[in-house]
Amino acid sequence: MDNPDSFGAMFGRLMVERRAKRLTQGQIAALVWPGDSNAEHTRKGDISKIETGKVANPHTTTVKKIADALG
Repeated sequence: MDNPDSFGAMFGRLMVERRAKRLTQGQIAALVWPGDSNAEHTRKGDISKIETGKVANPHTTTVKKIADALG
């Protein structure tokens, strides 16, 4: 069961910014994991899980990379 008060869920609310910038989850994934040439396809699910709170406590490095990608 997802926890709406989890860090992941709260961070997911910030993804409104991603949508406002018209970036896809795949595009963010490619920016977060630049060493993974298939990240746009294989890691977009990770972005989705963070946005929806299915990852209750995303790694701080990942959070920083997402924040940097969003500018």
